Amino acid sequence: MIDVKESIENKIKESLKEHELPYDASAWTSMSARLDQTMPTQSSSNVLKWLIGGAAVVAIGISALYILNNEEVKTKNETTQTAKKEQDQTIETENKVKTASQKQEPVHTLVINTPEIFDQLFATQIDNQETSSTSLAAELIDNGGIDIERIATVETSNEENQSGAAIKIPTITSICANESITIENSNQIALTIGLNDDQYIIGAEKSLTFNPKNAGVYTVSYTVNGDAVTSSFFTVKPAPRADFQIDMSDKYDQGVPTTLLSATSGDEATYSWLINGNQTFTGTNVKAHFFSKGNQDVELTVKNESNGCEASALKTIRIDEDYHLLATNTFTSTSSDPRKSTFMPYALKVRNVDFKLTIIDPSNGAIIYETSDASEGWNGLDKRNGQLVDAQKPFIWIVRLMNPLPGELPEYKSTVIRLN
Repeated sequence: MIDVKESIENKIKESLKEHELPYDASAWTSMSARLDQTMPTQSSSNVLKWLIGGAAVVAIGISALYILNNEEVKTKNETTQTAKKEQDQTIETENKVKTASQKQEPVHTLVINTPEIFDQLFATQIDNQETSSTSLAAELIDNGGIDIERIATVETSNEENQSGAAIKIPTITSICANESITIENSNQIALTIGLNDDQYIIGAEKSLTFNPKNAGVYTVSYTVNGDAVTSSFFTVKPAPRADFQIDMSDKYDQGVPTTLLSATSGDEATYSWLINGNQTFTGTNVKAHFFSKGNQDVELTVKNESNGCEASALKTIRIDEDYHLLATNTFTSTSSDPRKSTFMPYALKVRNVDFKLTIIDPSNGAIIYETSDASEGWNGLDKRNGQLVDAQKPFIWIVRLMNPLPGELPEYKSTVIRLN
């Protein structure tokens, strides 16, 4: 750097090269008179010229020295003020940085060095050129120009919108295994629902009936440039196991047709049974009553109370004969055994049920006997005349139940014959 003092001196020298003092006639006249008194007249002009030149040189030197001193003082003041101002700015900047570092956590900042680099990064992503956006991003990171987390966001956004529209991921809440839901894919690319090797493809603008068999965390993904992009997750909760056994070894329980049903799931759950679509029972073990012959449907539903998932099992049971209150179709009025000497359906003797038994003469429809007491069976007498009815003749019996069991008919009827 050129010294300030040297620069000023050079300026002064340049200004004095062509300097001349203005001509003053009176000054010359005064100076001439004084010289004539002290010096001969013939040499007065030479002496005068010497004196005038010397005075001019002295004046110029004094002026130059004054100017130089003033410039030095001014330059020193300006330099001091500039240095002080820069020092104050540096201290203020350091204080701001220190305060910001104490109050805030480090923040990732997205800084693009130049518009050209910004354009080059995104043009590479969109056009799929040989230079990868990752390498460009790495270069920018090395230069402190861009945050790596923002790069991932930008790339994902471009991939999702490469078809011209954002990828719309269907919202799937937690479901249970074996539960069926319909998933709509409104995108122009396929979606994949997957758990390990269990994969389901939903075509572009298609729907899928999703019925997972396995529990776990499933992913929703799609493919961009040959790479799978996972977008969301949802949980398929485990469903309880539903199964039961059928025991028909004891066909009747206290005069009622009974089939023992036992759940074998082994889960901490609640158990609900549905018989032929209308009878309901609860519990691990239940007694089902089938009153008509034919196929009977039994459905067990098991509900896991901890996660709300359910499972069901359906089985069909074959019943070979209709239920008629275990009534016989003959009796012997002359037998000494009271069980054989009267007619009373056996089920009415052992069941706790209110009923009314009526015996009817089929010849004329007349009622010949009635009772509501299971211990008073019909002995063959006609209440109209007090005599035994004809042997080997069928008579009609009707039982009306006042409180039948669920699924049971309120009325039974058939025929009975007195043997002798």
